[in-house]
Amino acid sequence: MSAAEICSAIHLRTGLRARVAAVDSWLEQHQVSVTTYDDVYLACVHLLQRGADMPDCVVVGADWLTPDEFHIVPYIRQTWPHAAILVYGGECEQPGFDVLPLTRTYAREDGLRTMLAEPPGELVRRLRAHVPVFG
Repeated sequence: MSAAEICSAIHLRTGLRARVAAVDSWLEQHQVSVTTYDDVYLACVHLLQRGADMPDCVVVGADWLTPDEFHIVPYIRQTWPHAAILVYGGECEQPGFDVLPLTRTYAREDGLRTMLAEPPGELVRRLRAHVPVFG
């Protein structure tokens, strides 16, 4: 796998329908093997049952998440500390996910356009470049 490629992703499809379709198409265009969930709780079950199967990236739609469901993002981070997390969408105030390592938020429609303008592997590569290495 080159630095600009990712092989696997989980897409939590809890965004607006048009945004979800755009992200699905983006991942398909870049030949990423994707597991999708339309529900936060089904994604949690996946994390519990298949925690050892870490994807390269987790993509989370923020539009339809309730305040309680936003806890999925730190839960993903705790379960898969080395997976990149891309949160997209949402029109209102969101928790500050960007303080979590390997996590980037692309809010609103303009943020989504920014995210989709680059290959997913490049976004993941940049996130990984900013992770401190401890020896």
